[in-house]
Amino acid sequence: MWLIDAIKKLFNRQPVESTAAREEDQAAARKYEDTHDVNFVAISAKKLANLTVAESKVNVVGTAETAPPRAEMINDLIQRFWNKQSLRATAMAYGYGGVFIIPYVVSNDIYIDVVPQNRCIATRRIGDRIIGLSVLAERRQTANNIYYRITDYELDGNIYRIKNRALRDGQEVTLATIADWAGMTEDIQIVGVDRMLMGFLPCPNNRRDHDDGGITGAAITYGNDRLLADIQQCLNDIRAEYKNKQVKIFVDETMLDDKDELSATIYKKLMVGGKLESGNFFEIFDPAIRDSAYFSRLNMLFDLFEKSIGVSKGLLTDPVTGQATATEIKRANYDTYALVEAMRKKWEDAVNDLAYAINVFANLTGGTPQADYEIQWDWGYSLIENSGETWAQLLQAQSAGVVSKAELRQFLRQDESLDEAQAAIDEITAQEPTLSQLLGGAGIGEPVNAGTE
Repeated sequence: MWLIDAIKKLFNRQPVESTAAREEDQAAARKYEDTHDVNFVAISAKKLANLTVAESKVNVVGTAETAPPRAEMINDLIQRFWNKQSLRATAMAYGYGGVFIIPYVVSNDIYIDVVPQNRCIATRRIGDRIIGLSVLAERRQTANNIYYRITDYELDGNIYRIKNRALRDGQEVTLATIADWAGMTEDIQIVGVDRMLMGFLPCPNNRRDHDDGGITGAAITYGNDRLLADIQQCLNDIRAEYKNKQVKIFVDETMLDDKDELSATIYKKLMVGGKLESGNFFEIFDPAIRDSAYFSRLNMLFDLFEKSIGVSKGLLTDPVTGQATATEIKRANYDTYALVEAMRKKWEDAVNDLAYAINVFANLTGGTPQADYEIQWDWGYSLIENSGETWAQLLQAQSAGVVSKAELRQFLRQDESLDEAQAAIDEITAQEPTLSQLLGGAGIGEPVNAGTE
């Protein structure tokens, strides 16, 4: 693989993963990126990504009473990333096996890239922790040349080193060769960090047949090549069945013109005499299509595929609900929920590291003073949650005094923060009269004894 040769030449690094693991990463990438036929790897990854991040939010807030500018800056970057790239990054993690979420600085502005793990080579590790990584960050093509930007990251104690290099035809060129790269610093050293300045989002799946498979993830369809091939063959058989059993009309070749089409002139001449010779004039071939048998096998393969990747029915097959209760629906979806929940834990770890990295880079770029922050998650649970039941439970909790009205409102208006929900409730309370005000005649927002001594 040319990337390995490049990082050896540029950074004197060696991969720590086995050749087999790297080859599997490349194979997974080819399967996920294939657009020539029905791609069940991409279909599964996209649907699981929808279930993972749908109706979910993340916020970075300051720990002080007033939101410090640093927390707001981190939150703005995280929000922009989450809104624009979380769905894509999640699908990529399921499809490729994992993605690295890497912030970088250009002209004092912080940007975030999502890089699939097949473009990343781990060069140092401690246990399952990566402390050295070389990344094929970008590929640019001009009229005559192809340029690659390769970045090396290394954590040495509490010192973090970043090296940016550019290649053309296997030879190193300056970063300024590409206008967008001109603002990047070639070598950066940061002191006082305790982790790699990036997030890693692996698929919860794992490589079952490799001793060193613990540092990167495996695609959600890992180990199912034979089953995917059977599904593809069944689809091919269905195509052939419909194609070979299309309605056909058999006629004598003398009735066809030089383009093998039925000649209207010959047809009319043969019909002039009125009666035809004995036998049918046309023979029609219209056999029954064995769709029931083929689709029964296809659904069986879909069902087996869902079981093999550890999800409930409904990913490729139709979910069976019928007259099921809300509790039964939750149980039926539990396998999918367990996988989604595992990926969400991976997201929390990745965003925690991403926010830490942004905070470190913000110290370098300046503009906002250092401040403490915390990350708040609000995951959507529509996969297993019945909104009516949840609302009834919240009402009971509010009556018991364990949930506030603001939390009730936030359930209905999920775009509001808790403070915004409380402010809206206070405004509503000020505008609506109480029972005592109605009986006593006091104005809205005024105490009942207004105007008395």
